[in-house]
Amino acid sequence: MTGKVCEQIKQALLVLDSVEGSLKGTEVGEALLNNVKKSEPLKITTEEAINLIKESQQCAIGERVCRCLNKETPLTESVF
Repeated sequence: MTGKVCEQIKQALLVLDSVEGSLKGTEVGEALLNNVKKSEPLKITTEEAINLIKESQQCAIGERVCRCLNKETPLTESVF
């Protein structure tokens, strides 16, 4: 709801677009990779989603994070 994840994605993309060559093994590259891994999506079945929701203490359902960056994509749901 705060937009923090979307802002971090935008910042990461700006860094990646501004750099020539590979960031692999660099301090900036490792920092980006660690931040991206925190939000890495998993594709799961409906049954898996139901079980996760039932077992969770907190749950949020919303649009895909990439939707804020690619508004022309079709609507889909995400579980956080």
